[in-house]
This record gives sequence, C-alpha cells and structure tokens, in this order.
Amino acid sequence: MRAFRTLFVLCAFFLAVSSVSAQFQFPGYLPRACEATAKKAIEGATDGVIVGILAAGVEIPLGTTPLFIGMDLNAGTAPLWIYLVYSQQLDTVAVVPLIRLLGSCSAPPVDPGDLSGLGTEDFGRLPLPAGYLQGTDMTNKLKANGDFMKFNAAHPDSQPTVSAISTSTEDFLDFPTGTPFWSLLWIPAGGAGLPFTCLVHAVDGTTICFGEDIMSVANDALEAGFSVAPNPSSEDAVITLPMSWVGSSVTVDAVDATGRIVNITSTASLTYPQVFINTGNLSSGMWSLRISNHTAQQVLPLSILH
Repeated sequence: MRAFRTLFVLCAFFLAVSSVSAQFQFPGYLPRACEATAKKAIEGATDGVIVGILAAGVEIPLGTTPLFIGMDLNAGTAPLWIYLVYSQQLDTVAVVPLIRLLGSCSAPPVDPGDLSGLGTEDFGRLPLPAGYLQGTDMTNKLKANGDFMKFNAAHPDSQPTVSAISTSTEDFLDFPTGTPFWSLLWIPAGGAGLPFTCLVHAVDGTTICFGEDIMSVANDALEAGFSVAPNPSSEDAVITLPMSWVGSSVTVDAVDATGRIVNITSTASLTYPQVFINTGNLSSGMWSLRISNHTAQQVLPLSILH
C-alpha cells in the first residue's frame, strides 16, 4: 500500500478548475469508460497500461452551485478521474485527467500544465485487471462492511476525500502482492487526526476499514490489552499485546495521515506478549499502528517526535 502524494499535489489543479465557466457541467462516469483514451495519452508509446485511477473529493464553484468532482458513494462515478498510464517501452508514467461528455472522453477545459514527477512511483507499475469492481458493484461491497456502516451512520453525508484504485506491490493483511484494490480515505477537516480508511479488494470485494476516532480507538485497544509506550516516541517503542496473541504470527504496520503505510515488523510466532519496534524511520506527526494476526486486527494511535 502506497501514499497518495500524487493526488494531493494535483489538488492545486482541481482548485484551478474553479475558474471555468458555469456552462461546463461534468456528468459522473465509471472509471473504465475512459481507459481506452487514457492508454493513448503517452505520445510515441503503443503499450500504455493503466496502473492507477484516482478521484479527489473536492468542490469547485461553478456559477451559484458548487460541483463535487470526487467519487459519489451511491453510484461509484466521478465527473473527473485521473489515470496513471505506464509505458514500459518508454519507461514513463503519464498523469491523465479526463472528463466524459456526450460519450466522448477528453481533457478538462483547463490546462493542468506539466504533471510529470508527481510521485507516480507510489503506485508501482502493475496494470489493473480488465474486470475490476467499479460503480455500485464496488460501493455495495463497501456499504456492507460493519465499520463503514458505523462511520456512515455518524457521517451520513460524507463523501471520500480520496478514491483510488491500484495494484498492491507488497503483501498487506489479506491482500497479497498483485491484488487490485480500492482505497477510500475520509480526511478530517483541517487535516487533524487520522483519516477513516477503507480498502476494497477490486475482484472479490473483501473490505477492510479502520481509523476514524483516535481517542475511542486508544480506549478500546487499552481495554482489549493493547498499548504502546513511550507515546510520543522518537526512536524505539514497545507494543504490549494480550496473552491470547502469543504463538500467533503478528504483523505491525504504521499508517500516516495521508494513508501511507509502512511495514514495521512481522513475527512468524510471537513468543512473548511484547513487540519492540524502531520508529526512527517514521516522520514526525500522528500515526496509527495497525497490529494484526491471522484472526484479528487492532489499531493504536502513536505520536512521533524527532
């Protein structure tokens, strides 16, 4: 699982679209609808493949009514999708924003300028499969997840800040390397706190959600026998686990506020209910530690100070 730096850099472009005349009303469309156009975007390449597709959940003021250009949770469509197209022939990745009007896919009416070098390496180079879940086939899987149901009940009108599909370049939880998956993030206003994140397997629909309320997560974890100290941490920390986890395989990942995931450690068979971790390679800020074995998962908030 990788960071979404590309998307956040592109937000400047999305905001620039606000200068477009109100005559432009972009209808939502499914991401596969413009793949054929996107694959032809790299001049001189004949082998373009889609390695990622993204949408940003922002509103742009068109006339008197703001237009939401992110993914709609009911239909799974968006007025503007950004395609990441890779050519092995030219060893390059193109960032291709597209709208769809009257059945035709084209660039938005505002020139985004040079979008090269925007962290596209975060998405790897593995192409998306032809039949990945999209639209209501994907959103219905999301809506069936219990953690999402709780989040949606508390935030019924909330739309994802980030919607992206890519193919995993490393093993993570139940998603082995090569798994196509959707990542949906709801980032709190002002960027404070942890995002609520859902990962949806883009073939079988398996859905994992985590990370909304940092304080309730901490309290629930403590009651379940999980803790981390020192917190804040600068170089090293100790995670305490319940005795029931002894003997199981344990994986610890750290997730930052943008959804970037860093694998901290993996243990084939836990022999003692504590895991010592090094946090020196984590940047200063708020992280969540996601601790999992073959049957369960727990999340702990962790502050990093250097």
